[in-house]
Amino acid sequence: MNIFTDVDTSIELEGARDGFGLEVLWTQMGQKIFKSKLTRVAYNLRMFTISFCHVLWAGEYLRSEGRNELFFKRLNSGKDWDSEEQLKRSLVTCMENLLAFSLHKTGDSVPGSSKAAAKLLNNEKFVLWPSTAPDKMLLVNQTSVGLLGRHKGPMQRMKVLEQDSLDVTSQAAEFFNDNLDWQEFKKLREAYYKVLDHLFKQKEEHREVQWDGSDGLFSTLVSSAAKCFGSGENIPVKVRKFWEERIFGSSRAAVLLSEAMPPLAEDWDWNIEFVFKKALSKADAGSIEKGLLQDVVTMEPLLSLSSAAFSLLTYSGATRIDDVEQELTLLHKKIKAECGRPEVQAYVKNIDDSGDVSGFYRLLDLGAAKNNKMLAGKIFKQHTELMKRRGRMPWIIIRENEIKHTGLVSRELPWQLERLKNGIPWTHDYYLGSLAEILKGIGGRS
Repeated sequence: MNIFTDVDTSIELEGARDGFGLEVLWTQMGQKIFKSKLTRVAYNLRMFTISFCHVLWAGEYLRSEGRNELFFKRLNSGKDWDSEEQLKRSLVTCMENLLAFSLHKTGDSVPGSSKAAAKLLNNEKFVLWPSTAPDKMLLVNQTSVGLLGRHKGPMQRMKVLEQDSLDVTSQAAEFFNDNLDWQEFKKLREAYYKVLDHLFKQKEEHREVQWDGSDGLFSTLVSSAAKCFGSGENIPVKVRKFWEERIFGSSRAAVLLSEAMPPLAEDWDWNIEFVFKKALSKADAGSIEKGLLQDVVTMEPLLSLSSAAFSLLTYSGATRIDDVEQELTLLHKKIKAECGRPEVQAYVKNIDDSGDVSGFYRLLDLGAAKNNKMLAGKIFKQHTELMKRRGRMPWIIIRENEIKHTGLVSRELPWQLERLKNGIPWTHDYYLGSLAEILKGIGGRS
């Protein structure tokens, strides 16, 4: 059985700061628990709602009477879009831009709001037109890092969007259009449509319209956007329940973790181990969720210790291994003990070969080090090989007892060292941070 799931796209840039390659290991374990419905950039119910509504409205706008012929005539001309999917994505991008300008003065902004505010402050021209061309996007590569880029995958796994498309599932569309009495939702939809109609009615040479918040057309949009999406408190309870069911409905492990979170999901970052062990204690024997939670409880101590050991060697105050001998001795002892645990060895042995298991196997190799210098040497070798595969230079070079820092360094000793004497502090959160934000959203907080 392959225990791994899709790679969390939010960690693609982690190569710049994850010098020991642990991100892919713990995030994939976390994704198994949450079924890839949460990431570190997709964790806010308000943002999920906005992104979904944009996709819903873009599709309905294209199919509406009097507009569909116009769009498909343009589509067939090949002047603006190559496919219906690209046209829909362009409309969503345009709505994201409109919302960013509309909410640039509110405390609860959206991706792009700060950039919109800066453009307005500097009197920079920004023209609006449904397109994913770089000059029509507020954010660099907005198709990936904008609202849709962040939430498309999770929403497909929640089955509110069809797989591999921007089509809304019939059940989700029915809920928002027929079963939801949300007047601000309807008013904002019409405000968007009026702006889009205005854009498409322009002659080709004048079709690009600059944002003007004082114009009556745009001021209505600003007012409607603030009332509908200006705060998490504006999201109706029924909508919050809709997302809650789709995030937790098919994952008993996620439910158990949510129930184990501290009150109001506060202080979770100091209680990662407590939350997981409490959830594990409530899981039924032999259940899938018990296995998923047990995997984290089994492997996180070794992952945390390995992270601390690597961070120790990148500490700017460590120019020789002897400089951190006391700390490295403590880590070496604990790493060796973890690698010798039968549960850890069994977990690594049972991983299907089709998964990316090199990370776990190499961590077991750290336990074979006979002394501090051997441990540092193994860490340096693994780090160098990892960075070579990434096409990057290593952060450290170790020769005999000397440590040379060539990349990112830490100016302070790893924080875990302060807490090691009382146990093994857990470093990785397995998306508990995202879960905490979701729980706040369910309670009506942004």
